[in-house]
Amino acid sequence: MEDDEFFDTDLEEESAEWKIEKEEFGVLSRSIQDIYLDACKNNNIVPSSRFLKQCSTEEIVELNHYGLGDSGTRALCTALEGCSNVTTLNLHDNGIYDKGITYIAKMLKRNVFISKVDLSGNQIGKDAADELGDMLLQNNTLKELNISKCNLQGKTVAVFCNSLRLDAPLTQLNLSYNDIGDRGATFLGSAIKVNSILDNLDVSWNSIRVKGARALAEGLKKNTRLREVNIAWNGLLDDGVAAIQEALTCNQTLKVLDIGSNCITNKGVVSIARILKTNKTLEVLKTGRNPFQSYGACVLLRAIQKNTASALRELQLDDIVFDKACARELEILLEGRPSFTCSWDISIIGERLTDRKKRPEILDVYLAFVRTQGLRLIDLFKILSKDRDGLKLSKEDFVGGMKKLNAPIHDVQLRELFDKMDSKSNGVIVFQEFVVWTRERYQPQSVTAQQ
Repeated sequence: MEDDEFFDTDLEEESAEWKIEKEEFGVLSRSIQDIYLDACKNNNIVPSSRFLKQCSTEEIVELNHYGLGDSGTRALCTALEGCSNVTTLNLHDNGIYDKGITYIAKMLKRNVFISKVDLSGNQIGKDAADELGDMLLQNNTLKELNISKCNLQGKTVAVFCNSLRLDAPLTQLNLSYNDIGDRGATFLGSAIKVNSILDNLDVSWNSIRVKGARALAEGLKKNTRLREVNIAWNGLLDDGVAAIQEALTCNQTLKVLDIGSNCITNKGVVSIARILKTNKTLEVLKTGRNPFQSYGACVLLRAIQKNTASALRELQLDDIVFDKACARELEILLEGRPSFTCSWDISIIGERLTDRKKRPEILDVYLAFVRTQGLRLIDLFKILSKDRDGLKLSKEDFVGGMKKLNAPIHDVQLRELFDKMDSKSNGVIVFQEFVVWTRERYQPQSVTAQQ
C-alpha cells in the first residue's frame, strides 16, 4: 500500500485521477459512487475518497479511525444498501452514536451481501442496540459482528440478546470491553441456552461477577453449538468457576475456554481440575493471571494426566509461577502426549536450570503478582502513587504500597526493583520510566515436547 493512500483523508479535494475514473464509471447509471456522492451532497459533508475507491471493486471497506460521525455514516449506508461486491465493513472508532448505528442497522436489513461488520470503538445506546437486534431477525447473511468497546450496559442488551435466542445468523460475536455486568450476562445466558448458530463468543472485560457467571453457565449447559468462549478479565471468583465446571460436565461441544484473570484461587482450581478429569472435548484452556500459582498448576497438570480420553492439547498458564514440581508433572504428561503444549511466564526450577527455564528475576515475580491482581501497569502506578496527579512515585510509596497489596516480594528486593526503574537515580520515577523499563525486560516463555 502506498504511503499517500494509507494516510488518505476525507479533507482532500477530488483529484484529477478520480475525476477521470468517475467519468469512466459514468457509463453505469446510478453507480455506487454516484449514489454516495449525491448522499454526501444532500447531507452537506465531504465525501471519503477512500470509500469511493473501495466500494466499487473491493470486497472490504476499511474506514477505521476516519471520523465519519453519524452524518458520514448515513451517506455511506445509503450507498451500501445496493452494493453487491462489499462483504466486509470495518468502521472501528468513527465517532458513531445511536443515529449512525441505526442507519447501519437499517442498511443491513436490505443488504444481503455483507457478512462481517466491525463497529467497535463507537457508542451504542439502548435504542441503537434494539435496532441491531431487530436487524438480526431480518438479516440472514451477517455472520461476524464486533461491538467491542461500545459502552454497552446490561440494561441496553435485552432486545439484542433476544435476537440470539431466535437464532440470529451470527457465528461470531465480540462483546468484549463493555459493561454488561451480571444483568447483561443473564440475558446472554438465556440466549445461548437455545441458540444453535453462534460458534464464538467473547465477553471478556465486562464486569461479570458470580451471578452473571452462573447465568452463562446455565446457558452453556444446554448449548450444543458454541466452540469458543472468552470470559477472561471479569470477576468470576471461585464460585463462578464452580458454576462453569458444572456446565462443562453437560456441554460436549466447547473447544476453547478462556477464564484467565478472574481471581481464581486454589479452591477454584479444584473446580477446574474436575473439568479436566472428565471433559472429552475441550482442546484449549486459558487460565493464566489467576492467584493460584504453582500449586494450582500442579493440580491442573495431574488432572490432565488422569483423563486418558481428554482432547486437551494446550494449557496456558500466563503469569503463573512454574516451579520444580510443575516441571516434573509436565514431563510425566509429555511422556504420554508428546504434542501437548503448556505455556507460562515464570520458572523456578532450583539449581538445575535448562536453556528454556531460568531463575525468575524480581521483575518476573512482580509482574506475575500485578497481573494476577487484574491490574494494568497504569492502574498499579496510580494506586501506589501518593502524588495528587498520580504522575510521580517515590521509593517509600512504592515499597509501602506493594506491602499493603501483600506482594510476595521482600522489602529489600522491592527497593532494588525501584532503583533499577529509577533511571535518573533521583529517588522518584515517572510513569514513562516505569513502562519503558518494564517492557524492555519482559519476555514470556513457552515449552512444547518438540523443543
